[in-house]
Amino acid sequence: MDNLGAIGGPLLALGLVSLVGVRTAILLSVIPGVLAALSILYAIRHLPRVTSRERTQLKITVRPLLRGRLGQVLLGVSSFEASNVAATLLILRATHTM
Repeated sequence: MDNLGAIGGPLLALGLVSLVGVRTAILLSVIPGVLAALSILYAIRHLPRVTSRERTQLKITVRPLLRGRLGQVLLGVSSFEASNVAATLLILRATHTM
């Protein structure tokens, strides 16, 4: 659904701009934003009240996770990102020189 929105949203905006113009399209785009904010406020106000519970201390251990397959995946991703930094710096340099 995220990809559908990423493709469909700009296409709908393009159609709306071609029908009513940029200024009116921007004004019309405020309506879904206000409706979303109102629905969030409605949902927050109608949440059930939280009852008090006994607190337990949270202990997170990362070292055993890194020794397994997750550590191998993170090592691979880190290696790729470290080797990709040159391309990122090139793009950054190109944007500053333009």
